[in-house]
Amino acid sequence: MTIEVDDDGTVRASTPEGHRSPRARTRLDGVDEQLIRVFDRWLARTADGWARDDVSAFGSLLFRALLDGDTWDFVLHRCDELLDGQRLRLQLSFPATPVGRQLAALPWEYLHVPDGTGTFLGTDPRS
Repeated sequence: MTIEVDDDGTVRASTPEGHRSPRARTRLDGVDEQLIRVFDRWLARTADGWARDDVSAFGSLLFRALLDGDTWDFVLHRCDELLDGQRLRLQLSFPATPVGRQLAALPWEYLHVPDGTGTFLGTDPRS
C-alpha cells in the first residue's frame, strides 16, 4: 500500500489493486510542523538514548500529521482483510519538490499509533 502526499498537502492511501482512500489533509503545518522539527532535531542530538514515552510522542505526532482520520481507517480496513500470515507493506511517497524532500527526510520509521496499544508501525506484526 502506498501513502502518497501531493503537492497541495493532501494525502491518500492506495493499494496495487486500485483501491483508494478518500483524500485527506495532512497536518504538516503550523505548530505540528514546528513540533516535528523540534523532535527531529532532538532525536539527532540525544546521546544518552531516548525515553520510550518521548519517542512514542514524536511518532504519534508524525502519525497525526500523516495518517489520522480517513487514511488510517482505510489502512485498518485493509489490515482487517489480511489472511493469516499475510503482511501489509506501507510505502510513503512524497512529491519531488523542496517541501517533499524535507518531508521524506523525516524519520518516518518512528510512526506510532496513538491508540493506547503502544504500536510502532515499523514493528507491527501485520506490516
